[in-house]
Amino acid sequence: MLLIVSALSALYLWLALRNMDGAALRAAAAQLSLPLIPVFIALAFVTLVVRAQRIAISMVRSTPVSLREAARCMMGGYLTSLILPQPAGEIARITIATRDLGVSLAAATACIAIERVLDLLLALLVVAAVTPFALHTDPRLAGAMQVLTVVAIIGTALLALAALAPQRCRALCEPLFSVLPARLASWCSHHFDDLLTALQTLAQAHRMLRYALLALAQTALWAACIGVSLLAAGIAPTPVAVLLTTAMFSLAMLLPAAPGYIGSMQLAYIVALVPLGVSLPQAFAASLYAHVLFNLFVLVTGVALLRKPRVAP
Repeated sequence: MLLIVSALSALYLWLALRNMDGAALRAAAAQLSLPLIPVFIALAFVTLVVRAQRIAISMVRSTPVSLREAARCMMGGYLTSLILPQPAGEIARITIATRDLGVSLAAATACIAIERVLDLLLALLVVAAVTPFALHTDPRLAGAMQVLTVVAIIGTALLALAALAPQRCRALCEPLFSVLPARLASWCSHHFDDLLTALQTLAQAHRMLRYALLALAQTALWAACIGVSLLAAGIAPTPVAVLLTTAMFSLAMLLPAAPGYIGSMQLAYIVALVPLGVSLPQAFAASLYAHVLFNLFVLVTGVALLRKPRVAP
């Protein structure tokens, strides 16, 4: 698995660097603005607080999940993604939620599924809104966006069906369980019922409204982080540049990648910015600025948050 995702990250980096001039890249990196680092860190901190609140709302258990509990779960996923391939972060979140927070496996899975589908939908809506303003958009990119849009619509429809018509959804999946071995069918059926219950709880109007508002706030805050990274690299943070880079970043985070999202973040910045007339070295330098700062921030805060307090003798 590690070899496969490492190969994919190498492919992303090759796509990003294949036409790069080394001297121009060194010059662009040397001009990155260091005084903007505290601004980026502050915005990243608020972004993660909002995301933790979003996770707390979407985790279903008998008692409410606190912000600190959700933050520990979130940071565990981030830290795991720094040392293992990207899908491992989701597994770590589910493990922490079930082992330490008392959340059922189905509820933890539903939390991640809703987050990923909604983030994908938001990213595609942003791309659809700003792509007409981008110059020289690659037709292949437009085709890929259409495919992802269909995937997002199907995912949204399935989640809506499961939340709003659980019995109908249960009836549709029953034939699948019937062909499985008895023990596996029983296990799948039990967890599927838990998943439907969790989705029904999340579908409550007041809960979903808060969740959607937090998702929008998280996207806006991360867009501000990206705007700072563009400004640090000497790129004009126009609304089109910021929003398109934010959307491409969200889509890139869904790609399998080596630990630390190496390659995928760089490719996202280049795909978004180069069609807008930004030079390849500047786009790459901006991605490095955001990549290094965010990963260092996650490493420091994650270790501090997950560290167990000493027990007094």
